Formats: sequence, C-alpha cells, structure tokens
Amino acid sequence: SFFIFHSSFSTLHSPFFILHSSFFIFHFSFFSWSCMR
Repeated sequence: SFFIFHSSFSTLHSPFFILHSSFFIFHFSFFSWSCMR
C-alpha cells in the first residue's frame, strides 16, 4: 500500500516538478546568456 501511496503522491507532484525543472532551465540559460554577453 505504501508503493501505491508513493506513486499517487509523485503523480500529484508531477506538474510542480515539471514547472520547477523548466524554471531552473530557464534561469540557467538566462545566467549563461548574461555571462556570454
């Protein structure tokens, strides 16, 4: 039952994880762009 709970929990937090990863990629690209500029 713990595994089912964990899988449902991860699916619940999937959009947040995608949002966070995209934000991190955006921030990293912006930082590298400002450094190269």
